[in-house]
Amino acid sequence: MKKLFLIAFIILLITNYSNSQTAGYDSIGKFGTHGISWALVQKDNKFGFINSQGEVVVPVEYDNIGKFGTHGIAWALVQKDSKCGFINTQGEVIVPVEYDNIGKFGTHGIAWALVQKDNKFGFINSQGEVIVPVEYDNIGKFGTHGIAWALVQKDNKCGFINSQGEVIVPVEYDNIGKFGTHGIAWALVQKDKKFGFINSQGEVTVQPEYDNIGKFGTHGIAWALVQKNDKFGFINSQGEVTVQPEYDNIGKFGTHGIAWALVQKNDKFGFINSQGEVIVPVEYDNIGKFGTHGISWALVQKNDKFGFINSQGEVTVPVEYDNIGKFGTHGISWALVQKDKKFGFINSQGEVTVQPEYDSIGKFGANGIAWALVQKNNKYGFINSQGEVVVPVENDDPDKINVE
Repeated sequence: MKKLFLIAFIILLITNYSNSQTAGYDSIGKFGTHGISWALVQKDNKFGFINSQGEVVVPVEYDNIGKFGTHGIAWALVQKDSKCGFINTQGEVIVPVEYDNIGKFGTHGIAWALVQKDNKFGFINSQGEVIVPVEYDNIGKFGTHGIAWALVQKDNKCGFINSQGEVIVPVEYDNIGKFGTHGIAWALVQKDKKFGFINSQGEVTVQPEYDNIGKFGTHGIAWALVQKNDKFGFINSQGEVTVQPEYDNIGKFGTHGIAWALVQKNDKFGFINSQGEVIVPVEYDNIGKFGTHGISWALVQKNDKFGFINSQGEVTVPVEYDNIGKFGTHGISWALVQKDKKFGFINSQGEVTVQPEYDSIGKFGANGIAWALVQKNNKYGFINSQGEVVVPVENDDPDKINVE
């Protein structure tokens, strides 16, 4: 009987001790279920932690407490009055409970955590220190713009911060493209509807002064086409202007059978070379491709007259003819020319071999003889391959000319 009484007394003591430890809490969670050896306790819709001795290690004052280690760090996220912060494994507040939202550490391409306060964003580090002020409207991930920096936005402007939290590109641009997308390691920037470039040190390599900038290397040369006030020019990979933006249009280098680029200004055409120099004055109404007339030259047109230029940009045939045919199409290496409704020939040196004085000239060899039939004032004769008249132009019927 005494033994039974003793056992009952011991059970009563244990029960009273347990009740004394849990007294005052609405609920007590299991120890060790929140990523730490403590137990989550609740009282009047507030949460805290007690340790295995029943001691309060985190005051019961939070609206919610997350598990330790779920935010990419050993801390636990706590919430109070719609604000959040962090506590560490000693129960100390390591990040003040003042933020509207806190992201996970390491999710923005860096070991920091993105924090939000009053619709502004910044970063904290793994010591709970503010490493980037909470002042930006948006912060992108590090490394998403072809560089290790993060794009930041503020008042509809953007810039970059580096992995030390320093502003490396001022927040003054309307838009910033990715590095390396324009055929060069730079990034295209836009400011007040004008475009320029910055380099990987954050330095301005091309001032934002152009209406448009093309990719480097797309015009048959390493330069980039720029547009300003509806005029075109070029810049090189040092950001220097190699061709002033003064042309209405610039073609690709090498598309006219020569390494030059065709330029247009005030409805006139010329050529520039790969040094940006004007090699053919911009004075022609039209310029054909080099090599399309049976010779390496290019046909040029000015005031309804035709001539030729060579691959040095020199005029080899004066621009004075109404029409010029292809070399070699009249049974001879020469080209037929027309001037004031009269025909003649020029050779491959641009020299006149037959003066343009005939009403018509046939092909050499077309009449069963090596000569060419010529007509002038309804009279006929023949010229030879030296351009000499071998049969006087005084015959009425070409079929009755005796060539023996």
